[in-house]
Amino acid sequence: METSQNIWGLSQETIDELGDELVSFHQEFAPLFTTTTRDVSEHAFTELKGSVLMDGKRTYTGVARKIVDPLNDGQNLQHFMSDSPWESQRIFDAIQGQIGACPELQGGMLNVDDSGNDCSSVQKAGAQKQYLGRLGKVDVGQVGVVVSYYHDGIWSLVDAELFLPESWFEEEKKKEWKRLHIPEDREFSSKLEIGKSKIDHAIEQGLPFEVVGADTWYGQDGSFRDHIAARGTLYMVSIPYDTTVYLEKPVVGVPETPARHRGPRYRNERVLEGVSLTAAQVARKTTFESVSVRECERGTLEYEHAFVEVWTLRQEEREDAEGKAYTGLKAVKELLVIRKDTPKKMSYSLSNAPITTDKCTLAQWKANRYFVERTIQDTKTEAGWDDLSSSKYRAYMHTLAIDALALWFVARVKLKMRPRQLSVEVVQEMLGVRRLPELSFATIRDLLLTVFPLKTLTKETAVELVTTKLMGRVKSTRSRLKGTKMRM
Repeated sequence: METSQNIWGLSQETIDELGDELVSFHQEFAPLFTTTTRDVSEHAFTELKGSVLMDGKRTYTGVARKIVDPLNDGQNLQHFMSDSPWESQRIFDAIQGQIGACPELQGGMLNVDDSGNDCSSVQKAGAQKQYLGRLGKVDVGQVGVVVSYYHDGIWSLVDAELFLPESWFEEEKKKEWKRLHIPEDREFSSKLEIGKSKIDHAIEQGLPFEVVGADTWYGQDGSFRDHIAARGTLYMVSIPYDTTVYLEKPVVGVPETPARHRGPRYRNERVLEGVSLTAAQVARKTTFESVSVRECERGTLEYEHAFVEVWTLRQEEREDAEGKAYTGLKAVKELLVIRKDTPKKMSYSLSNAPITTDKCTLAQWKANRYFVERTIQDTKTEAGWDDLSSSKYRAYMHTLAIDALALWFVARVKLKMRPRQLSVEVVQEMLGVRRLPELSFATIRDLLLTVFPLKTLTKETAVELVTTKLMGRVKSTRSRLKGTKMRM
């Protein structure tokens, strides 16, 4: 057992260090949890410990009773998360700043995605019937645009924003804004626009990424890809199999109007010369080669890939010499990356990287899209996003900010523990594998629970708790009966 512990650099002293690390981690961010009148950082530490230490059932009362005191009713935490006006964006910016200052995390991948939670009511901020990608269906729910950062086995949530559908900007819905703490100056932005603004903000913050990733919903939009390219940044974004591409640059222009044509002459540009194909059709015409992606616990991860230069089209609104508007077309050269996920299933991406880019690098960028899913999964199931029950905008954003802190704490622990692990050569000789599984959110939780054990009920506190609940029911009954004939 001692040898196994040494492989990961674990010891009883390590656990004490982790406890100290969590305390000092909170102290770094504590100044950000202030309002104009109060310092609420103590409640922030309680919520952070709830995210890191608890495994589900993270209601405000649940966290208060497990972290603070079995008799705590959670009212202070509820106010801290739902009503207190501390700014969640300051937390995201601080995380981005720390990543930027970390030498081991330079040159990572910024990923944009969204994730939906189903709701029982449309009274929650941003809730309406809409597509919830995680559930794969249209239902009543909230959708958040999330931004993750990944590099070399480290992933973290670095920004987020609750999407407000257009219906929430109608007069009837706006009556609810003050109650739900939706910012008064909020203007409608599509998920694409939110994604673009978050990328811009990460660039301004100096986040050290070298490529942007996005799922199919974002990646299929040419204006989204052009926005990233215009910022001087590379992208590797997923696209649908039926995306239209050209193997040779198409000739575009305004076709001649036939002499017998009835109606106004042609004004808008079209493809005059060029054969269009879908991405799937290109896959059937091209040659694949095996490319190594990365080392993982199951060995070397390899897929068959194809890399093909293609052209895609963009529509542009222009004006002619007479000042009249017309639709123009622009052909943009991109790199189509196709991967055989299984013998019968392929996935497709577009990039603005040149064809001369190292193929292993391109394959890694495409594969690294997986880690935005890991980020969302950890945020929801490990840190507690799934347990969010409040209807308010602030509660939604505050929950994501605290959960982002929890993920960043886990990432920092993983980075700190790496130098203590035995070398690849020694591990392979001892265990016959090249890569050790790293500490995870769940394993770090197991270690920390010995330093910060969850509160449990004693016989005395159990009696007090039950008595308090029963007295609450008595008071409630008395209040309902007040002024009625049933009152004795």
